[in-house]
This record gives sequence, C-alpha cells and structure tokens, in this order.
Amino acid sequence: MKKLLITALTLLLFTVSQAQTEKPTPTWEVEVDPIAFFLKGYSAHVIYQPNRVRLDVGIFGVQQPESFHGNKGCKLMTHGYGIKASYLLQGTKGFYTGIGTGYTSNKATHKESGVEETGKTIGIGTHIGYRFFFQKDQDGTPKGLYITPWISLDYNIHTDKIKFEGKEFQQDKFGVFPTVHVGYRF
Repeated sequence: MKKLLITALTLLLFTVSQAQTEKPTPTWEVEVDPIAFFLKGYSAHVIYQPNRVRLDVGIFGVQQPESFHGNKGCKLMTHGYGIKASYLLQGTKGFYTGIGTGYTSNKATHKESGVEETGKTIGIGTHIGYRFFFQKDQDGTPKGLYITPWISLDYNIHTDKIKFEGKEFQQDKFGVFPTVHVGYRF
C-alpha cells in the first residue's frame, strides 16, 4: 500500500509538472500559520520568489498538544526558525514541492512536578503543498491573498535530548508536519 501511494504521488507530481502554465515574475510574499496562533504560538515567514523557486525564511513557536508529542503528563513548547526552498510546478499557483531545514528549542514541562527541561533539534526534510489564490493582477498573474495547505516529512537530529531525572522524554527521529499557511503575494 505504501509503495502504491508513493508511486501514485510521484506520477501525479510528474504529470502536473509537465503542464504549461504562466511564468512567475519576481516578487515578495509574507505568510503566517494560523494554527500556530491557536496553539498558543506564533508564525511569520518572508518569501522571495525570483522565478519558479520560492525561498522562505521563517520563525515559529507552538505549544504542542500531548496527543502530538506522545509524552503523557508533559507540556511541550517549541520555538524555532527555518529556511525552505520550493519549486512551483505550475507557475505561481498550484502544486509545489521542496526541501527545508530548521532549528528548534523544545521546552518540556512535567505537569505534576513543574520540572522543566530543554532540548535542541535540527530537522531536515521535504515538503509538498498547493497554493489557492483569490485574485489576479491585470495580466492574469495570481497576486494578493492566498491559502496554502502543505505537509512535510522531516528527519530530526536531537542534538540536546530532553531528559527528566530517571526518564528520557521520547522524541521521534521522523516527523510529519501538516499545516495551512495564509499568505499575501505583492
């Protein structure tokens, strides 16, 4: 099943990438992740798009739900920054894929005792997404407000592991991160 899904996704991306679409013009964009704000955090990204490549620099923070990090009886607050490079398969709107890396500081709090421990992580991964625009400029190029759902698969290198006395906080080597960004293309 897993191989079938990967094969289907690869064929979809290849087919989409062959489509003739508009040639993007150089521009700047800004994005936020509204889900981060709902999870007592923040998110801000600045993007430069010289052509079909988008270069993204961002900062973020989120209080991860216990169900996400899997360590019962603990709170986890993550702060970090990252960079991503994406390739726009259809021009400005539509599918994109890319690679990225980030650095996070993860503060875990044992709820019962109040003890706090901090760890550091470097993540390296790949992502795929889709951009929906709500308006176009005079020549038909998408601009203005957009929404982009995306998902990443990351390999995490825990450079400083979180350890409570007598117990290690479990952190995965691989992470899946689905989210939705809201952006503005100038």
